[in-house]
Amino acid sequence: MIRRVFVPSIEGEEVEAPDEPCDQEIAEDEALAAFLALLPPGVAADAEQIIADQGRRIETYDKPRSQAWLVKRVLDLGWMAQRFNVFDNHLRGHSGDRLEIERIGKKYQRIALDELLARLSDNLHHIGYWPAEVTPYRNTVNQPFMRDCDPSIIPPPVTFEGEIWWGEVETKLAGIPPSDLAAWVRSDQDVRCSSDLFQCQDTEQRPWLMLYGHFSQADGDIGERRYESWSRVTSVLVRKAERQSVLDAIHGRHISDPSGHLPPDFTNEGYYGEFPWRHSWPDAASGVDNERSGLLHGMSVIFPVIRYQWEGHLDMSMGSVSSHLPSRWLCGQMDLSAKPEHPGVFIGGDAQIVFQDPAVFSDQRGVALIDRSTFLNFIENSEWDCLWLVGGEKNWWPGGMGNASPDHWACRYHAGVFWWENGKWQGRTWSDFDSRGI
Repeated sequence: MIRRVFVPSIEGEEVEAPDEPCDQEIAEDEALAAFLALLPPGVAADAEQIIADQGRRIETYDKPRSQAWLVKRVLDLGWMAQRFNVFDNHLRGHSGDRLEIERIGKKYQRIALDELLARLSDNLHHIGYWPAEVTPYRNTVNQPFMRDCDPSIIPPPVTFEGEIWWGEVETKLAGIPPSDLAAWVRSDQDVRCSSDLFQCQDTEQRPWLMLYGHFSQADGDIGERRYESWSRVTSVLVRKAERQSVLDAIHGRHISDPSGHLPPDFTNEGYYGEFPWRHSWPDAASGVDNERSGLLHGMSVIFPVIRYQWEGHLDMSMGSVSSHLPSRWLCGQMDLSAKPEHPGVFIGGDAQIVFQDPAVFSDQRGVALIDRSTFLNFIENSEWDCLWLVGGEKNWWPGGMGNASPDHWACRYHAGVFWWENGKWQGRTWSDFDSRGI
């Protein structure tokens, strides 16, 4: 059966489906039945399903009518050829790019287009790309990326000027004689893989736990680098009853491989200021994940942290920005809410800061920090355990990273899993080594 979807028009009047099928619909159904009768039974069933899925007609709003409305709205907003035509024609060759100087008419066009999208969103159903089905409308990102900025945030300075109190994120390794590098890359020297890595204190000596972070040490910049050591901290929540099976499943694995245990990433998918309270954020922002591939494949876990990112490649008012946020599940469990005047900060029911990304929207590596006593109290009094996964590598390129040869390198992998139990830290660590031509 070929189905049609009827939606209200932009002015708001309802378009109702007829009670009885029209002659054209009856003819189409008879033709379809005759066609299916010519096919073998198994093929006919598949063909009927394919036609049902792809042959539906969805009535859409008239495009020429939208274009005419946009032109009229631009004129109503104040654009006039007598005042702006000469200037706009001078820049017309760059109208497809977002430059520092743009056509005046483009400003009016964007205002009108945003207003049209708002009207369409309020009155019509959204049609997905594939399959072309009516879907719930979430925000203007659902449209063909007409909105390339996040209106819920004001772009702050991108240079971090505060104190990096949560740890030495990027440091320089002391010089190692070339004759000692073969022994160095195999040793525990300069390896950071313990529970101390994700514990820190702020400038007021308040203790915090890191749920996500990255640390690196090297002898120079990437192009000149010959050796490095780095570690990454991630975290997941598992039920206490399942902790042992999860530990056994990941023991011995290369946790330095990020597949499957990084915080879920949301790029251009939800407005920052609308988290966690608005449905415009995808359901996956809850942090609940039972289908994760990679390291945690087949395990039922919850991610306490998610990562927000907005690409600003078309917006001259702000570059790409990112921030780590507590997952929607964690917000609900710990009664966390955003502090709008302080991006990257979430407070508890007593208005005290519980979660923060102090490097939010800056050129510094982002981190996810949670108040130590509040989080450990939550862990101790719930069915959940938090596993901190620490993975990293020590690398040596005798010819330099910039001229690295696939046949001449060495790497020492290190990994560890840590958790809080009976008032103290518990953990497992392991390592592996691989090399070529050394």
